[in-house]
Amino acid sequence: MTHRGYYTGTLKMELPWYRRRMRHASLPERGPGEYWYDYQGFYFLEEKTRRGLVIPMKSIVEVKIAFRHGITFSRRKILNIVWNNGGERVSSGFIVEAPVQIKQALTTMGWA
Repeated sequence: MTHRGYYTGTLKMELPWYRRRMRHASLPERGPGEYWYDYQGFYFLEEKTRRGLVIPMKSIVEVKIAFRHGITFSRRKILNIVWNNGGERVSSGFIVEAPVQIKQALTTMGWA
């Protein structure tokens, strides 16, 4: 089942704060879209360009909840997923409906 959400971007963790934002043709633009998750990972499909982002469960390092992701601040909680993308460590942020429930599902092994 898909849900409406907002993608706040992907950041490189090793760079200084002012150079962290990743801009790559394979990544979706920041903005609204649809997301879903299962035991294999977290998925986001951007509304405007229909580009997607797949975060495999095997590559997830940490899942955090905060009101900030990079330079983006929100009144709603932001789900921050820290994951390994090839050889680099990145963090992707999403404004979702139930971030605590998603965090628990992504950090619990064998939940499905």
